[in-house]
Amino acid sequence: MNRLKNENGSTLIIVLLVLVIFTISVSLLSFQINNMSAQFKKTEAVIEAKHLADMGEEYYKAYVNKKVQDAPDSVDLTFLKDQLKTPFMSSEEGMKIDSESNSSFKIRPLEISKVEGVDIFIIEYEIIGTVGTEVAVNNSKIEIKIETEIVIN
Repeated sequence: MNRLKNENGSTLIIVLLVLVIFTISVSLLSFQINNMSAQFKKTEAVIEAKHLADMGEEYYKAYVNKKVQDAPDSVDLTFLKDQLKTPFMSSEEGMKIDSESNSSFKIRPLEISKVEGVDIFIIEYEIIGTVGTEVAVNNSKIEIKIETEIVIN
């Protein structure tokens, strides 16, 4: 007891030491939480961009199917190039899904060709899904087989 009574000001040092340790711990914890939150948002944007690209792919397949089914007798290379290649999307921004989060997808037909000797047309295209600064790109193709009926794969 005599020893503690002779140490004037030790309580102040202990309190200050506890405050410093507490402050450092809280700041490190908040830094970790902020990093995890930013990482989660970035991962979510990447996943959403991929889903937008997939959605654009399904949209374009349905669009091609409708164009071909609406005029089955006139399907040839010229028809496909006129209907599907020249500018499919009027704006450079693509098809906006949500203007607040800057979500969109673009469809860019790359090449429309015919397989020699058979009535098979191949449409190669690229879908670009964008969410904020994250971009996902899908390259795909559609095969149109003209037999007794039109088959689209």
